[in-house]
Amino acid sequence: SLAADNGSDAAKNGQEILDAVSKFDNSSLTPEQKKTFLGLVGDIKENSEHINENGDKIGHQREHFEMLSKDMTDLVKSVGTNKVVYLDSCPMYDGGKGTWLSEMKEIKNPYLGKKMDTCGAIKETIKN
Repeated sequence: SLAADNGSDAAKNGQEILDAVSKFDNSSLTPEQKKTFLGLVGDIKENSEHINENGDKIGHQREHFEMLSKDMTDLVKSVGTNKVVYLDSCPMYDGGKGTWLSEMKEIKNPYLGKKMDTCGAIKETIKN
């Protein structure tokens, strides 16, 4: 949604992330995974809420998306995933700190949106 400059849809996606994290059953996690999850879940919820509540402020959503992406990357690397996930990076956003997770190899840049939607590259492939 952010890649398409659609703050309204991004707000809905923020709510979906918030709902999914709130319902996540961490009982099957190892103690180390649970520690990571519990250390990140508060920030993940907060950033998802900001994205959800600011459908008319896409710049603000993107700022929180950057923080959310870092935390989600840390979570996926700790807990694992049953999918191949790509960690993409934008060299032009926030001094190259703009990263995001994607299930597609194709770059769709959520930070620069339609004006430069293919800017970026796969930084890492995550398979757990």
